[in-house]
Amino acid sequence: MGNIDTLVTETLMFIAQKGWTTKNQAFYDSLSLFLAKSLNVSYVIIDKLIPEDNVAETLSYVAFNEVKANIFYPLKNTPCENVMNRSLCCYDKNIQKLFPLDSMLVDMKAESYIGIPLWDTKGEPIGLIALLDTKTLDNVTEIETILQIVAVRVAHEIERNIYENELLVKNQKLEESEETYRMLYNSMNDALFSAELNEDGTLGKFILVNDIACKRLGYTREELLSKTPSDINSEKTRQLLGLRMQKGINEKNIVVESENVTKDGRIIPIELSTNIARFRNKIIFNSVAR
Repeated sequence: MGNIDTLVTETLMFIAQKGWTTKNQAFYDSLSLFLAKSLNVSYVIIDKLIPEDNVAETLSYVAFNEVKANIFYPLKNTPCENVMNRSLCCYDKNIQKLFPLDSMLVDMKAESYIGIPLWDTKGEPIGLIALLDTKTLDNVTEIETILQIVAVRVAHEIERNIYENELLVKNQKLEESEETYRMLYNSMNDALFSAELNEDGTLGKFILVNDIACKRLGYTREELLSKTPSDINSEKTRQLLGLRMQKGINEKNIVVESENVTKDGRIIPIELSTNIARFRNKIIFNSVAR
């Protein structure tokens, strides 16, 4: 078996045995170390593209078989910029002369460079893998073959990470929005209640109550959330609301004079204004009691 066949076999084994069992930073670093050793190059860089700033963020940066701290660097006037605009790109020598404005190449004492862009499932560039050496590259064919093998796996991992991060940000914004809503909900001077309409036409347990509602009725929040609107209404109110509910669903609003019953049995006359809304295919009754 020739050298290239051995490299391909080792690379496929690495992806099969290690690439799918380690995640995120550990995966990127282990791959970079594998490539540096297997292809005998001084530097391996796996980048994520930040297109709006024309900047790359290294997800793994290996120099002379050691993992270094990740960095951000501008793509302008670098060989990486050329890679992002085409397919696999190779400069087997004189890389500093070809890109004289790239100070990073000088610091690395780089003589050669080879890189491959990484594409997401929509065909958009999301990153790249770059290999650099302090000497002329004499194994270009082997490097190109191996990069083409690992590029798909790395692109998949980066795309998954991007999706997970976007989902995390959305969840954080949703939590912040819900927290803001709860704060505003609890700052109201009126008692507020929200309950979901059951399939049988009755109202289920409260899904949201504010501090005023708990205080006025004498329940803790946990106790009140275990109740239904029927549990806190007087018999007179239950009969009245039963007659008005269907009309209210059709008109999206109910305003009635009614009565709440506190935990200790006291009856409190109130004006109940209820708005009916649809949320995620459910009918929600949002009520204000004055």
